[in-house]
Amino acid sequence: MNDLDIYMAGNTVKDFLRYRNKLMKLSNKPFVMFLNSGLRVFNYEPALEMMRENKRIFAVTFSTKSSGSGKVTEAEFANGGSSIYRRSAWNRAGGINLIYEPAFWDDVDLSEYVKRAGYKIIEDGRIWCIQLGEPGIEKLKRNIWMRFIERRNYFIYLMINRNDYYDKVKWTLHWLPFILWAKFRYWKFTR
Repeated sequence: MNDLDIYMAGNTVKDFLRYRNKLMKLSNKPFVMFLNSGLRVFNYEPALEMMRENKRIFAVTFSTKSSGSGKVTEAEFANGGSSIYRRSAWNRAGGINLIYEPAFWDDVDLSEYVKRAGYKIIEDGRIWCIQLGEPGIEKLKRNIWMRFIERRNYFIYLMINRNDYYDKVKWTLHWLPFILWAKFRYWKFTR
Protein backbone atom coordinates (compact mmCIF):
# COMPACT_ATOMS: atom_id res chain seq x y z
CA MET A 1 0.00 0.00 0.00
CA ASN A 2 1.55 3.28 -1.13
CA ASP A 3 0.19 5.81 1.33
CA LEU A 4 3.39 7.72 2.16
CA ASP A 5 5.09 10.70 0.53
CA ILE A 6 8.74 11.25 1.41
CA TYR A 7 10.29 14.71 1.08
CA MET A 8 13.82 15.90 1.65
CA ALA A 9 12.96 19.18 3.34
CA GLY A 10 16.20 20.10 5.02
CA ASN A 11 16.44 23.22 7.14
CA THR A 12 18.89 24.87 4.76
CA VAL A 13 16.09 25.27 2.18
CA LYS A 14 14.93 28.86 1.64
CA ASP A 15 11.59 29.50 3.39
CA PHE A 16 11.93 26.15 5.16
CA LEU A 17 8.75 26.39 7.23
CA ARG A 18 6.57 27.64 4.37
CA TYR A 19 8.00 24.89 2.17
CA ARG A 20 6.99 22.17 4.63
CA ASN A 21 3.47 23.60 5.01
CA LYS A 22 3.15 23.77 1.22
CA LEU A 23 4.35 20.18 0.75
CA MET A 24 1.85 18.98 3.32
CA LYS A 25 -1.02 20.72 1.52
CA LEU A 26 0.07 19.45 -1.91
CA SER A 27 0.42 15.84 -0.83
CA ASN A 28 -2.49 13.53 -1.50
CA LYS A 29 -1.23 10.71 0.73
CA PRO A 30 -2.40 10.23 4.34
CA PHE A 31 1.18 10.14 5.69
CA VAL A 32 4.14 12.38 4.92
CA MET A 33 7.77 11.88 5.96
CA PHE A 34 10.11 14.87 6.19
CA LEU A 35 13.84 14.20 6.19
CA ASN A 36 16.64 16.67 6.73
CA SER A 37 19.44 16.80 4.20
CA GLY A 38 21.83 13.88 4.44
CA LEU A 39 19.58 11.69 6.59
CA ARG A 40 18.91 8.14 5.41
CA VAL A 41 16.14 6.07 6.98
CA PHE A 42 15.56 2.31 6.91
CA ASN A 43 12.84 0.03 8.29
CA TYR A 44 10.11 2.63 8.75
CA GLU A 45 7.29 0.26 7.73
CA PRO A 46 6.45 -0.80 11.34
CA ALA A 47 5.91 2.86 12.22
CA LEU A 48 3.53 3.29 9.30
CA GLU A 49 1.62 0.20 10.35
CA MET A 50 1.34 1.58 13.89
CA MET A 51 -0.05 4.86 12.51
CA ARG A 52 -2.56 3.03 10.30
CA GLU A 53 -3.87 1.08 13.30
CA ASN A 54 -4.04 3.97 15.77
CA LYS A 55 -5.75 7.09 14.38
CA ARG A 56 -4.69 9.15 17.43
CA ILE A 57 -0.98 9.04 16.55
CA PHE A 58 0.02 12.36 14.98
CA ALA A 59 3.65 11.52 14.29
CA VAL A 60 6.32 8.89 14.65
CA THR A 61 9.72 10.44 15.15
CA PHE A 62 13.15 8.86 15.01
CA SER A 63 16.75 9.93 15.47
CA THR A 64 20.25 8.60 15.14
CA LYS A 65 20.39 8.43 18.95
CA SER A 66 17.41 6.07 19.19
CA SER A 67 18.27 3.98 16.11
CA GLY A 68 18.29 0.29 16.82
CA SER A 69 17.31 0.60 20.47
CA GLY A 70 14.09 -1.26 19.75
CA LYS A 71 12.18 0.94 22.20
CA VAL A 72 8.86 2.47 21.23
CA THR A 73 7.93 5.25 23.64
CA GLU A 74 5.80 8.35 23.74
CA ALA A 75 7.79 11.49 22.85
CA GLU A 76 7.51 15.12 23.87
CA PHE A 77 7.65 16.40 20.28
CA ALA A 78 8.12 15.24 16.71
CA ASN A 79 11.49 16.17 15.28
CA GLY A 80 10.75 18.34 12.25
CA GLY A 81 13.39 16.77 10.03
CA SER A 82 13.03 13.09 10.87
CA SER A 83 9.41 12.15 11.37
CA ILE A 84 6.38 10.64 9.69
CA TYR A 85 3.27 12.82 10.09
CA ARG A 86 -0.45 12.26 9.73
CA ARG A 87 -1.31 14.80 7.03
CA SER A 88 -4.95 15.30 8.09
CA ALA A 89 -3.97 16.25 11.67
CA TRP A 90 -1.19 18.57 10.42
CA ASN A 91 -3.59 20.44 8.15
CA ARG A 92 -6.33 20.51 10.79
CA ALA A 93 -3.85 22.14 13.18
CA GLY A 94 -3.05 24.79 10.58
CA GLY A 95 0.49 23.59 9.98
CA ILE A 96 3.58 25.26 11.31
CA ASN A 97 3.19 28.70 12.82
CA LEU A 98 5.23 31.04 10.60
CA ILE A 99 6.17 33.26 13.52
CA TYR A 100 9.08 30.84 14.00
CA GLU A 101 10.64 31.65 10.63
CA PRO A 102 13.31 30.86 9.57
CA ALA A 103 13.65 27.87 11.96
CA PHE A 104 13.82 26.51 15.53
CA TRP A 105 11.02 25.63 17.99
CA ASP A 106 8.41 25.34 15.23
CA ASP A 107 8.20 21.55 15.56
CA VAL A 108 7.87 21.75 19.35
CA ASP A 109 5.07 24.31 19.05
CA LEU A 110 3.14 22.20 16.52
CA SER A 111 3.61 19.09 18.64
CA GLU A 112 2.35 20.88 21.73
CA TYR A 113 -0.75 22.02 19.86
CA VAL A 114 -1.69 18.59 18.49
CA LYS A 115 -1.03 16.88 21.83
CA ARG A 116 -3.53 19.25 23.45
CA ALA A 117 -5.97 18.14 20.72
CA GLY A 118 -5.60 14.53 21.92
CA TYR A 119 -2.98 13.11 19.55
CA LYS A 120 0.13 11.15 20.51
CA ILE A 121 3.70 11.42 19.30
CA ILE A 122 5.76 8.26 19.30
CA GLU A 123 9.54 7.80 19.19
CA ASP A 124 10.32 4.54 17.42
CA GLY A 125 13.75 3.05 18.12
CA ARG A 126 13.16 0.24 15.62
CA ILE A 127 13.74 2.69 12.76
CA TRP A 128 17.32 2.91 11.61
CA CYS A 129 18.52 6.33 10.51
CA ILE A 130 21.99 7.42 9.56
CA GLN A 131 23.31 10.96 9.17
CA LEU A 132 25.60 11.25 6.17
CA GLY A 133 27.77 14.32 6.55
CA GLU A 134 27.09 17.22 8.85
CA PRO A 135 23.46 17.96 9.72
CA GLY A 136 22.18 21.25 8.28
CA ILE A 137 20.98 22.41 11.69
CA GLU A 138 24.52 22.19 13.05
CA LYS A 139 25.72 24.50 10.27
CA LEU A 140 22.96 26.96 11.14
CA LYS A 141 23.79 26.91 14.86
CA ARG A 142 27.35 28.09 14.14
CA ASN A 143 25.96 31.33 12.73
CA ILE A 144 25.63 33.92 15.51
CA TRP A 145 22.46 35.39 14.01
CA MET A 146 20.80 31.97 13.93
CA ARG A 147 21.74 31.40 17.58
CA PHE A 148 19.96 34.64 18.34
CA ILE A 149 16.91 33.48 16.31
CA GLU A 150 16.89 30.20 18.25
CA ARG A 151 16.76 32.04 21.59
CA ARG A 152 14.12 34.46 20.32
CA ASN A 153 11.93 31.58 19.12
CA TYR A 154 12.33 29.83 22.45
CA PHE A 155 10.87 32.86 24.22
CA ILE A 156 8.07 33.10 21.64
CA TYR A 157 7.31 29.43 22.32
CA LEU A 158 7.16 30.18 26.05
CA MET A 159 4.81 33.12 25.51
CA ILE A 160 2.42 31.08 23.37
CA ASN A 161 2.51 27.73 25.18
CA ARG A 162 3.94 28.18 28.67
CA ASN A 163 2.62 31.42 30.08
CA ASP A 164 3.30 30.32 33.65
CA TYR A 165 7.03 29.95 32.96
CA TYR A 166 7.22 32.99 30.71
CA ASP A 167 5.79 35.15 33.51
CA LYS A 168 8.76 34.14 35.68
CA VAL A 169 11.44 35.05 33.10
CA LYS A 170 9.93 37.96 31.17
CA TRP A 171 11.63 40.61 33.31
CA THR A 172 14.92 39.54 31.69
CA LEU A 173 13.47 40.12 28.23
CA HIS A 174 13.12 43.88 28.03
CA TRP A 175 14.66 43.76 24.53
CA LEU A 176 12.20 41.17 23.14
CA PRO A 177 9.49 43.61 21.90
CA PHE A 178 11.94 45.05 19.38
CA ILE A 179 12.62 41.63 17.98
CA LEU A 180 8.96 40.66 17.93
CA TRP A 181 8.11 43.84 16.05
CA ALA A 182 9.99 42.49 13.02
CA LYS A 183 7.72 39.43 13.03
CA PHE A 184 4.47 41.35 13.62
CA ARG A 185 2.85 40.45 10.30
CA TYR A 186 3.07 36.72 11.15
CA TRP A 187 1.90 37.03 14.74
CA LYS A 188 -0.50 34.23 15.64
CA PHE A 189 -1.25 33.55 19.28
CA THR A 190 -4.15 31.31 18.37
CA ARG A 191 -4.76 29.01 15.47
